[in-house]
Amino acid sequence: MDSTAKIIRFPMDICLGKPLPRYHLHRHRISELTLIVEGSGFLTFSDSRLFVSPGDLVIIPPRISHGRDGEGIRENGIIFFDAEAIIPRNSPVRATEGYRLLFQERARSPIFRLHLHAGMLSEMISLFTRMLCEYREKRRGYDLALRGMFCELICMAVREVETASETPFESSKQRVMREIANYFEAHYTERLTLADLAVRWGMSKNTLMRRFRSVFRTPPIDYLIRLRVDHAAALLVTTENEVTDIALSSGFNDVSNFIHTFKRIVGTTPSSYRRKNANAVLPGSGRAKRKHERENALP
Repeated sequence: MDSTAKIIRFPMDICLGKPLPRYHLHRHRISELTLIVEGSGFLTFSDSRLFVSPGDLVIIPPRISHGRDGEGIRENGIIFFDAEAIIPRNSPVRATEGYRLLFQERARSPIFRLHLHAGMLSEMISLFTRMLCEYREKRRGYDLALRGMFCELICMAVREVETASETPFESSKQRVMREIANYFEAHYTERLTLADLAVRWGMSKNTLMRRFRSVFRTPPIDYLIRLRVDHAAALLVTTENEVTDIALSSGFNDVSNFIHTFKRIVGTTPSSYRRKNANAVLPGSGRAKRKHERENALP
């Protein structure tokens, strides 16, 4: 795909390319659609985290606080949009079940996530690229063309949602895997084994591994390690704890294994990561308070 680009002064903004590795909680007055193209990681919300991988399409409604945690997401496409201003009010697509699920049904969760198969992901990437090209060239009628392509994108998503809703077994399987993922996120600092989890959810270890990977496009152990590494990365930036203490409090039993794993996933050692992000102090942390005290100390 092309490098990051944006559309401005239009009922939508479009970004396509490499995202920032970490983005703190923020919110918009309009909706956000995120398409994960390469890499995996976590989108963060006020009270939860959502693991995403290539092919995940996430729709975040207006005024929902969200951010990004970690450096695993290497490329994505984002559209900020106002559906009411773009999709014609008399469009039949508004009356479909898929549209309702995408934009109106928020009883269980305000965040909607849809996983696209490889062919659909390729079509979506192509559509993102065409939209950017249309804006750059600014030929006569480009605004109408962009509206049309956005409606095409929403139509593709609506059809995919309705197709997925016709397979109850898949939905049931996904719910169980989400439960396991939620369990990971609540207990990742503890000693966890796939054998224990398989017994807990009444399935074989191989079945758990196969189903988890089919839903999240990553093995369960990699999901767990990513949680631990992201937690450790946050501690490296927001505390002055020793690397060994951070490794143990993040669920690693061996500091050498932690350093090796951290470098494999993040691309640098924990100590180098801490030095590189020395100024990335999160609000409310002990380092933030001490920095504020230093900066506001009387001479």
